[in-house]
Amino acid sequence: SAAPFAIQKAVGLSGANVGFFGTGLNGAGSPVSTFFSYSPDSNIVRPLANLPGPARTGATGFFLNGQPYLGLGVNGTTYPGDFYRYNPSNNTWASVQTVPNLGRRYAAAFAVNNIGYIATGFNGANLLNDLFRYTPPVAGDFRTVTSGSWNSPSTWETFSGLQWNPAVTSPTYTDNEIKILPGHNITIDGNTTTDQTFVAAGASLQMNSGIFTVNNSVLHDVDLSVDGNFGYAGGELHVGIGRASCRE
Repeated sequence: SAAPFAIQKAVGLSGANVGFFGTGLNGAGSPVSTFFSYSPDSNIVRPLANLPGPARTGATGFFLNGQPYLGLGVNGTTYPGDFYRYNPSNNTWASVQTVPNLGRRYAAAFAVNNIGYIATGFNGANLLNDLFRYTPPVAGDFRTVTSGSWNSPSTWETFSGLQWNPAVTSPTYTDNEIKILPGHNITIDGNTTTDQTFVAAGASLQMNSGIFTVNNSVLHDVDLSVDGNFGYAGGELHVGIGRASCRE
């Protein structure tokens, strides 16, 4: 069966013997947010929940762990940097981490070994040659919800394995990945030991007081990665013989 109206420049994804397609331009040349599935077994196209955010064309996505991921693109002259995960079991979308360095259209995207990758594209002014990876959250991951003190649980939320929930403790090296998201400024205001910590572009981490220890774990490739800013106003920084990187 066919989609209920003509679409051009849509994004197509496939996995688990189901095809998915959506966004693009309608017959009048306007961007859309519609999303559909296609089952080759039944030869039926089904309308699904619209992609959140602005309607768009030039979007991109990948299929990862049984779920489609979709976002980016362009609406007129606006380049949204949002990215979403679709849950086929309940026909809902959930926002995932915003792609750094603003939005883009016609980016390349693929998934390998349970990791999604986004690369290149055009942001309205320049052709891009960067590459980002997205690792799905697992139970015990932490991410920021606002700017504030690292040592305050209200700065964080943690993943239960099914959903993100307000944290009841601040993260430490015994937890899984710790992410400081774009737009959030986090301060170290007491003794803290960390591991698998990622400071996104557009985010910052600043030492004010206490001892900040970067633990060296043989189980992880990266102990501390800074794509945003790392500042020092006081305290002590202790770094094990691990892997740390800073890029601004």
